[in-house]
Amino acid sequence: MHVYTIYEHQKTMYHSQIESKIKSLIFDFNMQRTDKNYLFGYDPKTRISTYVFEKQNVHTIHVDSTQDIREFYEQGCYDIRDTMEWKLNDLHKYLLHDLNLSDIPFTSLQLTLLDSTYNIKDTYPVRHVSKRALASPECDIQLGYLTQDHLYAYCPYPFALFWKEAGDRILLAICLFTIIALCVAIFYRTIKHEKLEAHYRDLYVHSIVHDLKRPISNQILLQESIIPQIPAPYKSIAEQGMEQMQNTLQAINRILLQATDAHGLKLNKKHFNLQTLLQELVHPKLWRVAPNKQFQITVDYSAASPYFFGDPHFLHAVFCNFIDNSLKYSGPQVDIAIACVNSDNHHIRLTFTDNGQGISSTALKHIFDRYNRGDHQNDKSVKGHGQGLHYARLVIKAHHGTIAIDSPPGSGTSVIVTLPISKD
Repeated sequence: MHVYTIYEHQKTMYHSQIESKIKSLIFDFNMQRTDKNYLFGYDPKTRISTYVFEKQNVHTIHVDSTQDIREFYEQGCYDIRDTMEWKLNDLHKYLLHDLNLSDIPFTSLQLTLLDSTYNIKDTYPVRHVSKRALASPECDIQLGYLTQDHLYAYCPYPFALFWKEAGDRILLAICLFTIIALCVAIFYRTIKHEKLEAHYRDLYVHSIVHDLKRPISNQILLQESIIPQIPAPYKSIAEQGMEQMQNTLQAINRILLQATDAHGLKLNKKHFNLQTLLQELVHPKLWRVAPNKQFQITVDYSAASPYFFGDPHFLHAVFCNFIDNSLKYSGPQVDIAIACVNSDNHHIRLTFTDNGQGISSTALKHIFDRYNRGDHQNDKSVKGHGQGLHYARLVIKAHHGTIAIDSPPGSGTSVIVTLPISKD
């Protein structure tokens, strides 16, 4: 667009110069072709022009005060020209001679003479003149007060002149366009590379969850069943190993939730048994708590179907985060109740309720903000970074669900999750 604008501007300037030069040359040409038997006079005081034809016929014209006098002379001389000598081929030769001596370069010149009704009287060089050229001529010069003829001059704008006048700006525009194109290409390549990295990261996270989470859970349950049968000298070693596996399981859950942060969340949805997933959370050996803390987890599953369509790995990590928060922010005796019901024909509602300390109304307003730990923001005695609920909301939203927290201070906390039932 910039180059086109420059071209149109330079082309307009060029044709304006050509038209001005041709008008000047036509005046001289008319003066040389004036018939001596005819007279043309102009009185500047009365602004009246007089045409005398063979000393008999007199035609008088009052000149408008706004009329350019030079243009008036040009048209007046045209009206008394010798029609036997004033031809387009003569004018063409005369113009070419003088234009070649001027400092205005041009390639070719086409002249067309039209009468007052815009019918073609003559063309030179003889060639077909298109209707488009007649509708928008490059130079339109009116000739004569009496005849009202029009001279159309066509002089193509030479590309060499355009390059000479605007070549530096064209090169600059091309360079800028090239730089922008390179930037767009680099930006596209970077975005594509980041998307590919995000895809590989998702595969990596799901591979860890699939390959490590289930075996570790099974090993914890197995060790729980055999620890009572292990001799006393080795029982402490077995308990330490089970504790390490519990820590590893919680670390996997944290990795899974934090995988939602950089490039959004991509779910790997499938049909799974939600009731079984919730029942697995009940086992006390899955949770690491202080020795003096007692807790009990119960599940009341009343939904119509035990199956749900979603990402079991992400949902399991979210539910573990809810229970972990209840264990951390409750007293020495913790009661956690998990309930699942059909809120309507298209949704299920899961509620995680504890008997903990509750959350103040001020902290509750920012409970889902990243790095916010509510009433325990500066409490170093309780481990945590304030990211669990932030990530949990991302997972629930990715399932097109909602999450809310009801927590009167001192009366426990209820986390309510509503998820749509999909039949896909």
